[in-house]
Amino acid sequence: MYLSSAYNFPVLRSYYAAVLREIELGEKSWDDDFHYLELTILNKNFSSQKYNKSKINKNENNTSDTVSDSPWFCPAFQRNKCSLKTGHTVTLKGKLRVVHHICATCLQKDKRKLEHPECSSTCPYSQSA
Repeated sequence: MYLSSAYNFPVLRSYYAAVLREIELGEKSWDDDFHYLELTILNKNFSSQKYNKSKINKNENNTSDTVSDSPWFCPAFQRNKCSLKTGHTVTLKGKLRVVHHICATCLQKDKRKLEHPECSSTCPYSQSA
């Protein structure tokens, strides 16, 4: 659902239609990574009115876990599919962005930057928790 904060419904419908088509054709399964579709379909259709990107604010100890401005989170990390270190760059919304390995759901629900993916059982909003 974190994608709905940045994209309009017709764009998301196109994205999931492309995912479903690849699964139906037998080229992919639900467990596969569809990051390339996010880059090609979603980034072309970014709705700047729905998403407001800001810089990360940290305290002097660099340990703040609350957010006053929303950072970018790593989409692949949310599905345990990212092997890179936090603070890496990816192309999001058509631009090179620094993303962090923080939970997208916790960030959106209670404005905390917690270092677990949203699919983790440690996430208070996880369905498996």
